[in-house]
Amino acid sequence: MASKFFRARNMKKEVKKALARAKELEKHNLPSKGELAKRYKEVLEQARKLNKLLKPEDFLSCSHKNGHQKRAKKKASTTRKKKSL
Repeated sequence: MASKFFRARNMKKEVKKALARAKELEKHNLPSKGELAKRYKEVLEQARKLNKLLKPEDFLSCSHKNGHQKRAKKKASTTRKKKSL
């Protein structure tokens, strides 16, 4: 009997927590469609400005002295004997 009592009590606590959380969420003011559209346009404008500033070669160039550069292929040794035909 006691276990049913504790289960019901725990369920009531969970329900109260869920209702309190739902009330919190209702208090938040959601932006209107007009405000969302305005913010969207502002963000797009910022993205366009950033794209104008960036150049593709900025990503390709490397400032490290020894890093990320393709190493030259090893050439055949000049001291080797040449094959005779």
